[in-house]
Amino acid sequence: MFSIAVAATERVDRFLADQLGMSRTQSARLVAEGRVAVAGTPIRASRTLVRGDVVAVDIARNEPPRNLVPHDFPLDVVYEDEHLAAIDKPAGLVVHPAPGHWTDTLVNALVARGTTLSSGAEGRPGIVHRLDRDTSGLILVAKSELAHRRLSAMIAARRVTRVYAALVWGHLDQDPHVIDTPIARDLRNRQRMAILPGGRAARTDAYVAARFASMDLRRDCMSSSLVCETMSLTFERTAAEHFALDPDRIARAMTPRTRVVAVSNLHNPTGVRADADALRAAARVAESHGAFLLVDEVYAPFDALVGESGVFHGSARHLAPNVVAVSSLTKCYGLGAHRVGWLLGPAEIVARAEDATTASCGMLPLVHAHVALHAFARVATLADRTRALLAGKRMRVARWVEAQGLTWSAPSEGLFGLVGVPGAGDLTAVIERAAREREVLVAAGAFFGFPGGFRLAWSASDDALEEGLGRLAEALRVVRG
Repeated sequence: MFSIAVAATERVDRFLADQLGMSRTQSARLVAEGRVAVAGTPIRASRTLVRGDVVAVDIARNEPPRNLVPHDFPLDVVYEDEHLAAIDKPAGLVVHPAPGHWTDTLVNALVARGTTLSSGAEGRPGIVHRLDRDTSGLILVAKSELAHRRLSAMIAARRVTRVYAALVWGHLDQDPHVIDTPIARDLRNRQRMAILPGGRAARTDAYVAARFASMDLRRDCMSSSLVCETMSLTFERTAAEHFALDPDRIARAMTPRTRVVAVSNLHNPTGVRADADALRAAARVAESHGAFLLVDEVYAPFDALVGESGVFHGSARHLAPNVVAVSSLTKCYGLGAHRVGWLLGPAEIVARAEDATTASCGMLPLVHAHVALHAFARVATLADRTRALLAGKRMRVARWVEAQGLTWSAPSEGLFGLVGVPGAGDLTAVIERAAREREVLVAAGAFFGFPGGFRLAWSASDDALEEGLGRLAEALRVVRG
C-alpha cells in the first residue's frame, strides 16, 4: 500500500510498472484481476492517480504454478546472453500457448531447452513481442525481469525497428510507399488486424526489393521514424537494341545495397532470349556487388532446358555459382492448374525458398508432388503436344502485325511477343474495353512499362487465334482512326 504525493500520475498500469519494477503486462494483469484498489475499490487500468490517493496492490497471492509442458523442438538461437535471446522462428511455429496450441509453441520449446525466462503475461514467459504463426523471422525473448521491462519500453517507444519481406501481387505505384494508418482488431474476425478509426498508430515504410512480372517483393519497415535501405534497381531493355540484356547497363544501375538482379529469359513481355555470354556477364556484375542473378525461366520451352535424360543442361543455373534459376511447367506446357515448378540454386537459397513457400502457402499436399512427378515422367509427350499446338502460329502473328502496320519484338521462339502501336499513347483503356466488349484478352503494355503496346500470346487453337486477331484489329481501329 502506498500514497500518491505528486499532483497526478500517468495511467495506473504504466505507473505501477515503473514504481514496482515490473513489466506493463504484469501490472495490467494485476489491475484486470481486481488486485489494485483505491480506497478499497478496484480501479481500471486507464485511471490516473492524483495526490492523496491511497493505493493498495495485492501482489502476494497464492497461485497455482504455471504448467508449461516442454516441447522438444530444435531452435535456431542467433544470439544469447544472460539478459535476452534472439530466436530465428520458423514459419508454422506458434509463439505462446493458445487454444489449439497449448504444448507445441516457442515458449514450450524454450522450456524444454532449459532457458531462463522472465515471468511475463500468464502463459507467455519471456515474450515481449510476437510473430504470427506463419511468419518466419527473429523474435526477442527476455530472460530477466529487467530485460523484459526495458525491451517492452523500447518497443512501446518505437525504438526497435522491425523489417519484414512480403510478396505483393501486382506492383506498387509508389516506391517507397508509406502506410500510416491506425490499426485494431478486425470487428468481424478477431484473429486479424484491420485499419480502424481509433486504433493504435502504426506506420509502415515499404520499399520494393525486387520486381517480377506479376508481383513485387516488398521490404516493409515498421517504425515511427526510420530509414530503411532499399535493394531495388531497374534497368532498361530497349526496342532499339532488340530488348537485349546489357550487362553494362546493369552495372550502372547497381548500388551497394543491391542484393538481387532479376531478369526473365525468355524476356517477359518481349519473348526475346538473352544468350549465355550476356547472362554470364550479368552474373559477374552481380557477384562484384555480392548479389545474386535471379533468372526467371518460366517462359522458356522446357525441352530447351532439359535433355531426354532429365538433366538440366540449358538452364542459366550452370553459368555461374551466384545464378539462381526458377521455372515452371505451368508456362511451358499449360499445366497452370497444378502450379508445378522448381528452383535451381545454392543450397542455402533453396532452403530459404522452401521456408518462404511454407510461410506463404503452407505445407503442400503430397498429391501436388505426385502430379509433378507424373508430369516430369511424361515431359516428352507434353513437349510434342506443345510444339504441335504452337506450330506455325508465330508466323501467323508476324503476318498480322505487318498487315496492321504495327511494330513488335519478333521473338524467334516461345509463345508471346510485345506489339507496339506507333503514336497511340497509353492503350490500357482500349485493351480493357476490348476485353469487356469483344472478349479478346491481351496484356496491357503499361503493366510492363510499355504503355503504347501490349503482350500478345499465340497458344490458343487455330480458330480461336484467328478470331481473336480479327477482334483485336477491330478494337485497335478506335485509336488508329
